[in-house]
Amino acid sequence: MKNLNTAKCVGSSSNTIFTPNNSVKDTFRFCLFFVSFFLLPHLLTAQCATCTGNLVINGGFNTNTSSWNSTNGNFTADDPYPQCNTAKHAMIQRNSGVATFYQDVSGVAVGTQLSLTFWAGVHVNNNQKFGVEFYNGNSYLSESKLDINKILGGSPSMQFYTIPFTVPPSTTKIRVIGTADNDWIKVDEVCLVTICTNVPTITGSNALCSDNKSPTALTASGGGTYLWNTGATTATINVTPTTTTTYTVTVTNGGCVNSVSKTISVINCTGPICFNGANGVSATANWTITYTQDPINDKVKIRATLSKNFVDNTYGTNAIGWGSKGHTFGNLTGSDHLILSLLDGNNVKKMETKLDYISASGGGYDALGVTGGEGQMILGSSSDVLSATTSLDQNFNTYGYVLITNSPATDANYIPNPTYPNWIYDVWYEVEVRLSAFGSAGFGKVGITGVHASPSKTGNNTELVSEGPCCELSPTITGDTLVCAGKSTQLAATYLSNTTLEIYPSDDTYLSQKILQIILVHAKNL
Repeated sequence: MKNLNTAKCVGSSSNTIFTPNNSVKDTFRFCLFFVSFFLLPHLLTAQCATCTGNLVINGGFNTNTSSWNSTNGNFTADDPYPQCNTAKHAMIQRNSGVATFYQDVSGVAVGTQLSLTFWAGVHVNNNQKFGVEFYNGNSYLSESKLDINKILGGSPSMQFYTIPFTVPPSTTKIRVIGTADNDWIKVDEVCLVTICTNVPTITGSNALCSDNKSPTALTASGGGTYLWNTGATTATINVTPTTTTTYTVTVTNGGCVNSVSKTISVINCTGPICFNGANGVSATANWTITYTQDPINDKVKIRATLSKNFVDNTYGTNAIGWGSKGHTFGNLTGSDHLILSLLDGNNVKKMETKLDYISASGGGYDALGVTGGEGQMILGSSSDVLSATTSLDQNFNTYGYVLITNSPATDANYIPNPTYPNWIYDVWYEVEVRLSAFGSAGFGKVGITGVHASPSKTGNNTELVSEGPCCELSPTITGDTLVCAGKSTQLAATYLSNTTLEIYPSDDTYLSQKILQIILVHAKNL
């Protein structure tokens, strides 16, 4: 708008050209304001925000001209025209030729994005400039400056200017500089700050299991340098909180200083859910949530263990509690399974799996999950099933106990066999599935809708089970408490809900020893 002699009043009722003479003085002033307002609205807005992280020292000239240098002109700090409630502003005059005042800033990396803001004005518009010059050592490279064309006075007295820029290649020094050519330039509130475009992040676990205190890694990005609230200064830290804890890292990158926090919850990751069938068969499902070094908890692991009163991993000549019907390895292969349902946090069933116990596969025996043997995906996608195994699969393929005739010898208490110390006598099924399969509601709980063993100890090979209390079934004995010598009586020993053992004792010794021995053997298995 320098040297403006005529102006077209944009938006007027005609295309009349207005000349600033006395006859149209008021109309011209209106037109000049109209053009200025609509072409340069950002220059009319007062900008008095706090300058945080200023790379310029004494940018408000409140300590006069300290930290600044000048050439040629009369460089002073004075109190007319201050901005943003400051006491002083800088001014330099040169009656002839060019005067400068400047401050050098070093240590800013090439490619850093910066913003220079300042207030400035002139008495006479005569090629005054303010901005930045770039140097490699003392060698001039380039510059980014603005013409200062705001005539001092009015409200605000000075004008607010902004110069965004990126530090060019080879720059080792930035010079913040003002120039005056044959008249005054006045400047205040010089602010040079880094534009922080790189927002730091923390990746890692959202939660840890309270019963599994293994450390988890948190990794920050966006540096620079790092400072955690733990005192660590590395990008990655390993933490093992005992309670829900928030971790904060402050990342410094050039002139950018940003902080970010992440909270790790400490939760109970295992819990028993018990299921009982009509014939007294019980199944206990323990769910365990596991977490990977990823912002999202990505899988849940479920193990369901069946009562040894229903089925166990004993067979052949070493079968325990199977009576005259016996139990063979072949009874466990190719037909046994468990039906598991998984619900989300809203108790909506999202997945139902039929898990294979163990089947012949590739010349050996494996648990075939939901895709082989008895395995089937009833609801949901098999791609969400990450892994599946069973206790007998672990016996064969983890511990290498490939026993297809007789299981390791044990007793009614299932004590470990010294030759096969890791043999698992419980029948259990374990599966890992993706947490993403449960949607925004998240994983909720486990359900068991059916178990199958051919044969079972209860006589019912397939049991429909439902959730119930986690408790042991108590055996009971009903019948006469007194009997005449030489007479017999009937005692009913109930150790499973619908199973009655009838005994006809002939003497007290048999009654006190044999009956209780049988009852207690079964009770221990419940």
